[in-house]
Amino acid sequence: MIFVMDRETQNIISLEVFHFRTLRIATALPVPPSQMGVCYALNQITSIMQELSADVQNAVDSTNAAAESVKAQDILIRETADTFEEIGENVGNLIGRFNDIGTSIEAIGRSATEINNNIASLAATSEEVASLSSMGEEGARTAVEKFDEFDILLKGIYDQAQRLK
Repeated sequence: MIFVMDRETQNIISLEVFHFRTLRIATALPVPPSQMGVCYALNQITSIMQELSADVQNAVDSTNAAAESVKAQDILIRETADTFEEIGENVGNLIGRFNDIGTSIEAIGRSATEINNNIASLAATSEEVASLSSMGEEGARTAVEKFDEFDILLKGIYDQAQRLK
């Protein structure tokens, strides 16, 4: 309750405070001068209660604002977690692709080794053919020389046969 003095009637009027916000005039009571100190004290108490009410309202408003901020941060944290989960999946896919590439590179390496072995084998075969070809050429040259000698021998026989005739 708040007590105020009506200047015209010199009566103290008591006011009731509901929810620290709504004031309502309840009664007009004359207050003897001996009670004026009590009225002043009650007015001070009422004033302090109104200040406390305003402070409580400020605290409620601050708490509501903090709660809204926490909700917003919670949403951001969930979005960040979802983003990191997606990044994790993408990194997993990338690792799988690198493994596939590694497997392909190993297969290419095996194929290159096989090609080198085949080339070495082909080179050895070519050397063998070249060697046989050289031997064949040498044999052909020897055969031509032998035929030349045979030809000379045959001409000698022919010449002798012509003389014996």
